[in-house]
Amino acid sequence: MGVISRKVALIVGSSRTHGNSAGLASWLSNLLQQQFAKSERPFEVVTIDSTTPPLPLGSILDGTRFPGQITDPSQYSSQAIRDWSAFVSSCAAVVILTPEFNGGYPGDLKNSIDHLSREWRGKPVMLVVYSIRGGASCAAQLRGVMKSLSMRVVEREVQMLLPVEYGKGAERVVPGQPAEFLSSYETLVEEVASDLIELIV
Repeated sequence: MGVISRKVALIVGSSRTHGNSAGLASWLSNLLQQQFAKSERPFEVVTIDSTTPPLPLGSILDGTRFPGQITDPSQYSSQAIRDWSAFVSSCAAVVILTPEFNGGYPGDLKNSIDHLSREWRGKPVMLVVYSIRGGASCAAQLRGVMKSLSMRVVEREVQMLLPVEYGKGAERVVPGQPAEFLSSYETLVEEVASDLIELIV
């Protein structure tokens, strides 16, 4: 049996400026880190979004090979994709934090998923979604994509109902200053993170 990686990627689905993603990612990363620290084999949370290397990747322009046809990462058409492949492969699991946009999930997130194929197979994944409606449609779509990629998705997910003032108003979740409404989701995040650890080990 190989050595289990100690790294868990927290992939942030939206890089929209002045949004809630940065604050939510900070809050979630801290919670996950605390939960993972309780494990016999603690994990390091690495947060990444579409503006952070090894992303961005840009549009998928090279049609000479579909990602599913790639058997060796060196066959990818750019160094950026090869770096993304190496990063995903180096992670024991993935946590996806994403808003729901128009009943689905952001294009940046889909793009980052679609650049790879084999790297996702068997990868444990935990979903954390949010919107003023809770994000159920987004989560359902992601589950369909993850199933097609043979990822191992934690049975439960975290759906966060964003208060209207944080979605349509001027309020924002700020890094280092967790909004009060988030406290009601802490126990669920801890429980689902524990389920994720079970999939890893």
